[in-house]
Amino acid sequence: MKRFSQIIPRYMLKHWKRTIMGAIGIVLAVTLLASLGQVGENIQYTRLQQAKMDSGDHYATMRAVPLPRREEIRNDRRVQAAGSSLPLGLYAIPEKNITISLEGYDREAIDMSHLQLTQGTLPAGPNELALEAWVAETLGLSVGESIPIDFEHSAWTDDGEIRSHKGRHTFVLSGILPDLPVSKLTANSLGLVSPEAVQTILPADLISSVLFIRTAEGLPIRQTVQQLQAEYSIPDSSITVNEGVLSVLEDSGLSNASIWIPGLLVVIASTAIIYNIFSISVVERMKQFGMLRAIGATKRQISFIVLGEAGWLCLMSIPIGLLLGALISALLTKFVGVFAEGGLESTKISVRVLIVSALISGLSVFLSALQPARMAGKVTPLAAILSLDTNAPKRISRKRLSPVVMQRLFGAAGKLAYFNLKRNRRKTNASVFSLTLGLVLMIVFGNLVARIEPTTKVGDAVKSEFMIRSEAASGGFNDNILQTVRAIPGVTDILETQYSQQIAVSGTDEKLPPSLKAIAAGIYKQKPDPETGRYYVPSQLYGYTDDAIRLLERELDSAQIESFLNRQEPSVIVAENIPGIDAKSGVKAGDEVEIQTTQKKGDEIKYGPVYRFKVAAVVKDFPLEAKDTTIGFRLITKQGLYQKITGSKTFQRIDIRIDKEANQEKIAETLKKIAAASPSGMLFSYLDELKKIADFKMRILFLGYSLVAIIMLISLMNIVNTVYSNFLLRIREFGTLRAIGMTRRQLVRMTRVEGLYYGVLSTLLAIAAGLILSWVFHSFLIQEMTYLTAWAVPWTLLAAAGIGGIFLGVAATMVPARKIASLGIIDSIRSLE
Repeated sequence: MKRFSQIIPRYMLKHWKRTIMGAIGIVLAVTLLASLGQVGENIQYTRLQQAKMDSGDHYATMRAVPLPRREEIRNDRRVQAAGSSLPLGLYAIPEKNITISLEGYDREAIDMSHLQLTQGTLPAGPNELALEAWVAETLGLSVGESIPIDFEHSAWTDDGEIRSHKGRHTFVLSGILPDLPVSKLTANSLGLVSPEAVQTILPADLISSVLFIRTAEGLPIRQTVQQLQAEYSIPDSSITVNEGVLSVLEDSGLSNASIWIPGLLVVIASTAIIYNIFSISVVERMKQFGMLRAIGATKRQISFIVLGEAGWLCLMSIPIGLLLGALISALLTKFVGVFAEGGLESTKISVRVLIVSALISGLSVFLSALQPARMAGKVTPLAAILSLDTNAPKRISRKRLSPVVMQRLFGAAGKLAYFNLKRNRRKTNASVFSLTLGLVLMIVFGNLVARIEPTTKVGDAVKSEFMIRSEAASGGFNDNILQTVRAIPGVTDILETQYSQQIAVSGTDEKLPPSLKAIAAGIYKQKPDPETGRYYVPSQLYGYTDDAIRLLERELDSAQIESFLNRQEPSVIVAENIPGIDAKSGVKAGDEVEIQTTQKKGDEIKYGPVYRFKVAAVVKDFPLEAKDTTIGFRLITKQGLYQKITGSKTFQRIDIRIDKEANQEKIAETLKKIAAASPSGMLFSYLDELKKIADFKMRILFLGYSLVAIIMLISLMNIVNTVYSNFLLRIREFGTLRAIGMTRRQLVRMTRVEGLYYGVLSTLLAIAAGLILSWVFHSFLIQEMTYLTAWAVPWTLLAAAGIGGIFLGVAATMVPARKIASLGIIDSIRSLE
């Protein structure tokens, strides 16, 4: 043997049991890293596919783009794909409470919107139309039948005015589209026509396109969209970023806290696992290192031996750990389909995750072995050969209360176990730390998964299993009907909403928001009233109950909601967007708006008194909406104030929640009769949508809890591995105890007491550390992961950690203790293993 490095493979082969133990620990750590990354990738991919289904496979929407500029944007090297839609106009069917938005999608836009026909063919030529299934059913139309459509087109001109155009055209129904997200809920549906139809029917000077763009891969999405907007002079009001898709893409970035914070915890845990393995191994081999020092080995050479072993273990263990991590994640992904319809969108293995896991694992092994290597290099030949443990306590007090208590509880074996734990402090700390780490991971990740509330566009909009609706002009539903609905067997709760389109936001030139002034002049062709100097813009006012207002919690915090509910002065919440056109409301919290009721008598419109409201907040969406047939403001106020202004005591929308075990068909039949009794009343069922939402949530939560199960399983194996290694290195000690009179039964009892000590101490430490880390990580993650609910103390997890920790501590000692107790006394004393 010419070099000390040649000792490394020989030692590892000779002491193969210790080598296997070390390799298992590293394999488990790598498996933990790889499986976490792969499952995380699959969760993100599923969320991304769901977001694309809800919002479209594009990153931004550019509206009112002139046709020549459309081609310039499409051919820009920064644009990977661009779908185009030519808006034809809106078709309102008052007697059916439905508004159809007629759009001329090209092939790219159809693909980006995931539009697939359930029947018939896509529209081709100027006279064909495709409708959503629920609209075709409501109108009683079949493929091949004709439908005359009166549409109205509104668009902004270059000088900032709004121009409107009305037309009539007869279409043939060529195909049936699946029901789009939330269209049935808001009664705003898509009518698909061909781009040729728009170019044929609409005057050329009114035709503009809507572009759905996806930027080239590798470019920063938001920054690239801003660059395109600036270069092609797209106004802010005409561009919308697809937040549903971008929020998921940004969540998956390595710079995002939702990725690196849990990953950091797992890296720390993995490093600690590997460190325990090397630390125990080095402590037990101090005598061998001393002999090597005595025959001329330097400190550096001794340290290199330990690091060399780490390198060999990496080469053996990391590929196996990566393979197991990929296999576990693939199996989990497959099994999701058994529990939730549809399963996951992808089961592919992420090469990026494997590479990152391998690099992190190699670095973790090196860092974990570094301190034990230094410790081995610092040992003096004399101390090592004489087996002097410089880290052992100089003196263990026999007058302390702890050994007395242990003796009274568990007899002589308990007292001896206490002194063993104190004497073997480094090994004891390694075992306790290993078990504590597993329990902390369970608490942190378990509570994190429990706080996940995955959302979809439909999930945000659907608040109940059923909804009945009737327009304000038809009278709506009175208190008697509310009581009837509440009394239906199986109904658990209802949310009643009022709204009126017989409202106008009014104001003079000085007070009316600029957006409404443009609408008044462009769409409604108004001039200031000669008597009052006011414009009157038709708008929509909602009367919400307190429970309905609290549904705004996704956009307003609890303090803002309670402040609005407790306000004494008349206040409203305003929707940011104006329906029917590409415009913002332009108001902000603190502004004042003036509202008047309207009443049409023949061709004359009478306006009621002026009510002044403070704008309490501006939100993107309302949780309970009506169909948007009025181009104007949408405002929410408290129900009592709504009734005072409008004088109405009827409700236009009732959302009905039912018990899970209720007879859905019977409830639907009863509600259909109630809706039919009101003019233009309609029943909407969201049972299918809710089932899809439940399946999506189950897929995400199943993966999340599976990840927790993986962490616990790997932690359990690591605990057993650490304790087994600890006991294996103490065979000579146990043989000595047997030689001085300890029976096999007493030896097993002593080791179980040690295991109980591991469990109790680890549980106490894990509960304290787990709660703190859970709260800290949740505080960071909730800023990025909008689908997390508020943090709460995980009492069930804490109880499981307490029981499981004590059980694991005792169980981990049972197999090695029995094996050691079965060895002969002479064999135990002579054993180097």
